Amino acid sequence: LFTARLVFHSLDKITSTFLHALPALLLFCTRWYPPEGLELPETLGFVESLGLGLGGYLAWQGGYLLHTELLFARRLTRQQDLMTSIRWLTTPPYSGITLWVHKVLSRWGVLTAGEMFDSESWKTKAIFIGVQFVYTAVTMLPVPLFWASFRLHLCVLLAIFGVCIWNGASYYIEVFSTRYRKQFEGDAAARKEAYLESLEAPKQPTAVSEPAKKED
Repeated sequence: LFTARLVFHSLDKITSTFLHALPALLLFCTRWYPPEGLELPETLGFVESLGLGLGGYLAWQGGYLLHTELLFARRLTRQQDLMTSIRWLTTPPYSGITLWVHKVLSRWGVLTAGEMFDSESWKTKAIFIGVQFVYTAVTMLPVPLFWASFRLHLCVLLAIFGVCIWNGASYYIEVFSTRYRKQFEGDAAARKEAYLESLEAPKQPTAVSEPAKKED
């Protein structure tokens, strides 16, 4: 969540941001501004919170495996370009939690020297199922504190959206400044291509000249 970027012109990034941020917003609104007739407890126990969170995770993980290993297994095998969660996480270069997990497991000997994650192997799948289970459990621990305090819950929610905005702004500065600079480098064709890239316009196909006909 804290790597999400609020980049409005990118459908992938904006979709990822809303998929990860809106559940937090929904929980906040449900807890502090519940619909009429909905009665909620004033406190939430750690065991109850952890049980509900892990139960939801296991249901999601079961559905994910059902789709990727049974319902759409053949299609995913044929079309390696179709992106799944495990394929996305294990595509080099590694970053974030994937990089950290790879370093730790290599140090512990779970991964041999130079071994990379393979999204199609059950070893990699089991690793990430376990890692996501632990990650979910850890992130569920402070939920009872948020449930009991409006101010703390609000601060966390603002921090989430603040980080998304910061990451998005950093993306615009880093990426677009580089593309803008490229507009003044190279020949006219290269500058035009850099300008279209800055607008994220589709690349125009290069015209192929027909061979000149020999005159009789």
